[in-house]
Amino acid sequence: MTTEHHTTTAEQAEARYHRQAMTAEPEEIGCVRRSVTAFMRYCGWGALTGPAVLCVTEMLTNVRRHADSDECALLVHCSPSGVRIVVSDGSPDLPVLREPDPLSERGRGMFLLAHTADAWGAAPTATGKDVWVEFRAASVESAARSGAAPPIRRCTA
Repeated sequence: MTTEHHTTTAEQAEARYHRQAMTAEPEEIGCVRRSVTAFMRYCGWGALTGPAVLCVTEMLTNVRRHADSDECALLVHCSPSGVRIVVSDGSPDLPVLREPDPLSERGRGMFLLAHTADAWGAAPTATGKDVWVEFRAASVESAARSGAAPPIRRCTA
């Protein structure tokens, strides 16, 4: 687990948010992936949509498999410094990162988050927990310079 990134006042002024209460049902996940993709493109972070929707899918699948209820909330926070995605659910049990068993059909979710996002973490809340991932501008800009991703447009207020 890594530490959280703290935004400055200027970043907060330029930030955009997408919040969605939902049920982590398989038939809803595709719609959520499309809405996250559209919102991130709107904010200028289209280069991050592939890894971001992979992480969203994994976090929602974990809600479905491990929380007592499929009810959850999704928050996508786009700012000039990057994108932070949070899934909140009602379970107090924090996820555990472990090496996946190559013979198991499960157990790869947190491993994928840890190896896809620039940072990830989980924190208890009064009603359960938040699981989050972050994608930072510096890593996208580095990939763009190497030709691995298209140039990005910054999110503006």
